[in-house]
Parts: sequence; structure tokens; C-alpha cells
Amino acid sequence: MGHTPLVKFQPKGFPNVDIFLKNETASKTQTLKHRFSWALIAWAIIEGKVHSNTTVYDSTSGNTGASEAYMCTLVGLPYIAVVDVSLRNFHAEDQAKKNKGFFINQFGNAQEAEEFHENSFRFTNESGTKYWKAPGVSGIGYGYNVKPIIYRETTSLNPNVVDEAMKMPDIASAAAMHVLRERGIGGGASTGLNFLVSLHKAYQLK
Repeated sequence: MGHTPLVKFQPKGFPNVDIFLKNETASKTQTLKHRFSWALIAWAIIEGKVHSNTTVYDSTSGNTGASEAYMCTLVGLPYIAVVDVSLRNFHAEDQAKKNKGFFINQFGNAQEAEEFHENSFRFTNESGTKYWKAPGVSGIGYGYNVKPIIYRETTSLNPNVVDEAMKMPDIASAAAMHVLRERGIGGGASTGLNFLVSLHKAYQLK
């Protein structure tokens, strides 16, 4: 699946802070979900979930859908992304059952694909560095200004492993994205959001 580079960024005003970004745009599908989608498709094939004429379905409107479509094209499988305004899985699942396809369920089957996935420990070996340090603080930022509506219990989020959640304005995430692009790092709004949260944490430790 190839290797994506680790980019070091040292923000001005923070001489003792280094921010590292994993450039997933270097992959064929230019998304973070590239390896994960390959792992899902590999699992589905090896476990006999799909055959040569099976249509693969998933509920997605973003990076996973683009990567899954690419992987299915590589192995000759039809792929349909069911885009629902609510992102509820059962629409994709119903379509798969109705048309005798396979609902790959990126969230529900994530654990099943782990065996085929290049996990984080492999990156430490690929880098060939003895200086790699595990982060002591992890954060998740989010910036939606709408009230969430929960339709079902999530199959992918374990609240016990979330150390902290931070809320950032959407416009600030977009601005941070442009700052990174001006410095040669072509990330999207999610990258801008994480960069912004990293700067905030660096300021707190200053």
C-alpha cells in the first residue's frame, strides 16, 4: 500500500515544540482511509464475504467511500456508496440485502479488518528511528455548530480512550488549513483542525 511521509513542523514562537503530520495525501487515494479501506476489502475477500460478482455497499460520503471505491476497482468488484443526509447505516444495509450485495460497514467491521491493517506500531519500525516517542496527551477537536441527533449507538467510538475533547470554530479550522498550505502542507479542514488544537495545547504548555 506504499508509505506516507512524516512531516515535521515547528511553529514560530514555540522553540521547544515540534508538530508532526503524517502526509496521507501521498497515497493513491490521497486520504487517511487508504490503508484501512484496503484492509476492509482484503478481509471481505479472504473471509468469503464477497465473490467476483458481489456488489459492495457502504454508508459514506467522504474519504472512506473514495478509498473503498478505488480498492474495489482494483479487484474488479462493483461498489456503491449510499449517501444519506443522516449517515444512518441501515439505508446502505437495506440496499445491500435487497440487491444481494454485501454491506461492508466501515464502522461495524473495523475490528475485523485490523489483522490486515498496517497499524501504528509498524510505522515506528518503518521510520527506522529510535527517537520516536509515544504522545503523552491525546486530543480530539470538533467544530460543528449544529445540535447532534443520535439515531443509534455507535459501533466505533470507545469513550474510555478519549482523554479530551475540544471545540473549535469551523472558520478557525479553515484558516489553519490555509496557513498549512502556505507552508507546503496540503491538508484539508480536518488537518487544519488538528493543527489548531496542537497549537492550542502547545500554548497551554508554554
